Amino acid sequence: MTRIAQPRRLDQKGYVYIHMPGHPRASTGYVYEHVLVAERAVGRFLPLPIVVHHHNETKGDNRNSNLAILPDDSYHHSLHRRRRVQLAGGDPWHDRLCCRCRRPRPESEFYCPGGRHSRLCKSCNREYQREHYGRRPHSEYHPHSKLGADDVRAIRAAVAAGEPYSSIAARFPISAGGICRIVQGKAYRSVA
Repeated sequence: MTRIAQPRRLDQKGYVYIHMPGHPRASTGYVYEHVLVAERAVGRFLPLPIVVHHHNETKGDNRNSNLAILPDDSYHHSLHRRRRVQLAGGDPWHDRLCCRCRRPRPESEFYCPGGRHSRLCKSCNREYQREHYGRRPHSEYHPHSKLGADDVRAIRAAVAAGEPYSSIAARFPISAGGICRIVQGKAYRSVA
């Protein structure tokens, strides 16, 4: 019994395939319909690094007005990344989206030593390091540290509420000058 190929089918991701076994991009005899529509508009076969993008991100919508021909896959990924940043309320040209908190942040927040870019913003990266590697801020494990991270946060909150330094110093094993250094960011800088 011979099996007759279906001329058109839909895959799990929502892309439409057309049966064209002689096409240069044919995989198991099928080609993406959006590639065929773009090739028909251009009037020639598209070389392999070229990617066809759906503007409205609906994979089954293969109208000419919904398709864009892009030079390669990296450009296509950057286009989608910028779109996600824009939908999150950020500037698509200067911000990135943190993979953990899903908030747009400036590009400088994703810099790592060695000139690479992290997928996490600096604050999420610090949190990740604490959770997965047991790393804590320097002040929490230094042998001469008088305060823990919770104490420093409580001191900063008390100062923000307007409490005088002398009454805060009476509650913690630190002088009023030490509290001033914490507020100015000269001491316990690693505690966020």
